[in-house]
Amino acid sequence: MTDICSFPDLFGIRLIEACGQRQLSITRTSLTRRPVDVAVHARARLAAVDGASEAAEGDLDELADLRAVAPPFRASEPQRAPLSRARRELSAANQELATDTPAFERCRQPVNRLRSLMADCDAAERDLEDKRQQFLSTAIGEWLGADGLPPRPAKITLGTGVCLIPEHNPLLLAKQVATLDNFSGGRFIFGVGAGWLREETQIMGGDYDHRWGQTREAILAMKELWTKDEAEFHGKYYDFPPVISFPKPLQQPHPPIYVGAMTAGNVFRRVVTYGNGWMPWLYTPEQIRDGRAMLDKFAREFGRNP
Repeated sequence: MTDICSFPDLFGIRLIEACGQRQLSITRTSLTRRPVDVAVHARARLAAVDGASEAAEGDLDELADLRAVAPPFRASEPQRAPLSRARRELSAANQELATDTPAFERCRQPVNRLRSLMADCDAAERDLEDKRQQFLSTAIGEWLGADGLPPRPAKITLGTGVCLIPEHNPLLLAKQVATLDNFSGGRFIFGVGAGWLREETQIMGGDYDHRWGQTREAILAMKELWTKDEAEFHGKYYDFPPVISFPKPLQQPHPPIYVGAMTAGNVFRRVVTYGNGWMPWLYTPEQIRDGRAMLDKFAREFGRNP
């Protein structure tokens, strides 16, 4: 703070002291007061202002502390109205339940309905499973021409002997084979053949003169469908873009494929090329032994384990 002096002929003294945003203004009009008295008076006023400023700053600090520990904001009456109304309704409902048995029963009705619906769902689920088993039995019976198949064979092996491949669409046949494999618990053997009656093969859409080539292509297409989540195939007889086919066989990579034939011919080459076994028909025991030796020979030539 600076000392202020004045002269006798001074009509007024104006002192401006900056303290934050405050200004102190002192005006004197007396000509009789000495400059020293004016300076003393000004210092006294400045000391008073400094004290007031410190007190105000203390009040501000106290106010900030009070705000820090102040209780949370309380909602206004319109904002509290829904909560208050809900509390009143809940209280009334509790009182009604305590004195009114029919009201209690009315509250139990939704619970009873829910329990009834759950029981109906359980019954519907059991009925659906029964119908599923019936459908599978019927579908398999129609495909194999058999009736009265057990719902799920326990030990026996299920197989075809044989399925004439050129007479089926591989996209549909792959699903049927996979379903049978799952239905039998992974005990399905896929016996395949190409057919021997020209008229039958042609009526069913097969190429009789090239039926074994068509069979090979169909089996390769089905292997794609069985082993890949998204499969495509492009061949002479069958051509389809990427597709998703389910179910997948239970056996991995697919059920064993047994190639059947009436005569030896090229059957052993077909077995080692795209099959897993040989299914002879009308062969003598000696012919079967000779055929097995021939099959082992071709398997070694093709790098497969006999």
